[in-house]
Amino acid sequence: MKLISSNKIGIQSGTSTMFSDIDKAGEMWGGLGSRERHKRVTFKEKFISSPSVTMNISLWDVHSETNFRMKLQAIDITESGFTACFETWDDTRIARMHVTWQAIGEAIDPDEIWDV
Repeated sequence: MKLISSNKIGIQSGTSTMFSDIDKAGEMWGGLGSRERHKRVTFKEKFISSPSVTMNISLWDVHSETNFRMKLQAIDITESGFTACFETWDDTRIARMHVTWQAIGEAIDPDEIWDV
């Protein structure tokens, strides 16, 4: 369990395009075997410490003649951002992928920031 010691809780969310490989015949669409993509996401405002991040698929355009295999996770989470990591394998063919994310954690209170 992650305990948040502050009474200032911040929630940030967004959408990211992980890739679009159909137009350029990229490896997610035309490749075989283990493949992965990483995309760094930067928060608009920093958290006090690393927040909890959840991710969901918002668009998944896959070939209908192959099995749908994938792993999606947030890695390298810091107070300023995280890396979205997508993996697939075998003969899965994916044309494009978009994800949504949400980060929840201790927020910096702007009223407590002093310029001295």
